[in-house]
Formats: sequence, structure tokens, C-alpha cells
Amino acid sequence: MTQANTKISIPLSGFYKHALPGLEVIISKGLWIPDVWTKVFAEGLQRVAKSDPNFSSKTVLEVGVGSGINMAGLQTGDIPAAKYIGTDYVQLAVDTARALAKKLSMPASNVEFYQSDLLLDVEAERHSLEDVGHIVACIPQIPSTPDFSHEGDTITKPSQDDGEDYSRWEKYGLDLNARLLKQAGESAPEAQVTLNLAGRPTLGILQEMFKHFNYEASAIYSEIVPQDPGTSLASLAKIERDTKFSDEPVEFEFFADPHGEHKINAREAHDAMLGGKKVYHSLHVMTAKLSESFNGPSNGPIGPLGALTSYRPIVDYTLVR
Repeated sequence: MTQANTKISIPLSGFYKHALPGLEVIISKGLWIPDVWTKVFAEGLQRVAKSDPNFSSKTVLEVGVGSGINMAGLQTGDIPAAKYIGTDYVQLAVDTARALAKKLSMPASNVEFYQSDLLLDVEAERHSLEDVGHIVACIPQIPSTPDFSHEGDTITKPSQDDGEDYSRWEKYGLDLNARLLKQAGESAPEAQVTLNLAGRPTLGILQEMFKHFNYEASAIYSEIVPQDPGTSLASLAKIERDTKFSDEPVEFEFFADPHGEHKINAREAHDAMLGGKKVYHSLHVMTAKLSESFNGPSNGPIGPLGALTSYRPIVDYTLVR
């Protein structure tokens, strides 16, 4: 996860293969540079679109629209949504995505943009999200500790109080995603929710989060990616040590190899990175609906503990989180 320190251009075809040559996305200074997470999310989103026979008649709402790269990729593809709503906590991202939509000559009636704290502000401005068929998001997974950081990055977390206890999810860095699931279930109960999530907390914990908010989730696409060498894992290692003898010990999941054959915990991953070694973790594009209406696809069977039996490893990307 790296923020741009100057305005740059990124070819859309590097993330969405159908994109016309020469079509570029502008990344404004201070926005996240599209990377391996973006590639995985793009693949997952395209699979979601193809798996929904009514996708082209639905409204898609993206939380954390950023540069607008997913909007551009989906809306210029074979199955564009009827309407695309882009939201972001950062006004610069909203302005950048809006400019991209204008550059692509997207009709104003087909796109909407809002600065919003997850779904709170966009719902207030639109008065309803009942028309939304898909909610998609790739938002930060930052544990509530000061030392899980990336060189040069600044992340501001919304801090609304909705009465829910998110402490279980905070230690895994999942509190923003948990808040989004709660809001989606209340404001857009018919929407299919698709989240791009690191598998570091383990797929079992990700499944528990969805189930806690009455969603049944399936991993529609997964890959193993390199852990960003600029991100400290000290806080994850500390969480493991501090909870080792508690009623609910925490152990994160990493891999010592790009194929996911040698599983290691955060303490081992932290030591390996300090020694100059590469470590890896999984990424899962999880798609879900409220339990009573879910019948989603999966790229592999999920066992009792949420163990995905197969991954597609990737190794050669240079921009990683």
C-alpha cells in the first residue's frame, strides 16, 4: 500500500485486460497507487459481475472509490452496471474519480459521487440505498495499535459510535469492514457485499465476521501475494504474544513461500522480514449476502474452520501491500 507523492498515470489495461490501449487512470498526489491488491480485487469484481445475470440492471456502490480505477474497469467492460456510485472518506479521491468518469464520457445520470464515512453520508444525501444491488469495497485493515504502519502512509479512520462492540474485529484490523457490514445489512439488505480482504487474520476469522452480521460469505477469488516489505509486522507479533495465554489467543497467518505450503505466524513472519526474507499472505475477494438469500460462488471449498483448499500464487508484482 503506497501513496503517490506526485501525480502519476497508470494504464487501466494493467488491471482490466479488456481496457483499450492508452486508457490511463490518473492517480493524484496522496491517493493510493493501484497495486497487487487492486489486481486481485479487479479479478474478483469481474467474476462477481459475470456470476450475476442481472448485474447490468443493478446499481453498484463502491466504498473507497480512490482513483476510480474499478469504476473505469467495470463500466467499460462487457457487463457495465446500470449505475455506479463512488464514495470515499477523502474528498480528493471523490474529485479524482469524478474527473475520470467525465474523461470517459460517462452519462451524469449513470454515476454519482459522495464524500462519505462508509455508508453514513451517502445514505443521508440520497435518503435511501434500497436501489443498490452491489456494495464493493477494499478499505484499510489496520489493527488498533500504533506500530502497524507503512513508511510514509497516513490513514485516518472514521470513528462513529453506533452502539456495536467492534473490539473483537479491531485487533485483526477488521473494524472498518465490520462497520460496513453492519451498515450494509441495515441500509441495503438486498445488496450483495463484496470485500477485498487480507487473509492474515485467517479465512476462518473473516468468515466469523460475516456470520456475526448475518452474512454468509464465499471466497470468489484468492491469491497469495508478497507481504509489503515497507510494512512493520511488529504489532501483529505483539498481539500474538499478548494473547497467547488468554481465553482467545490470536495467531495470524502468513507463508514462508509463494505457494502457501509453509504456514507461519506473525512472530515468525516479523523475524523473517527483519532477517531480509520475503514472506507472503493470502488475499480473498469475499462476496456475501444476508443469510436468507445467499447462494454464492466460490473458487474452492471452505471447511469447518474456513480453510480454503487452493490458492493461485503470484510472485512477480513489485508494488505490494
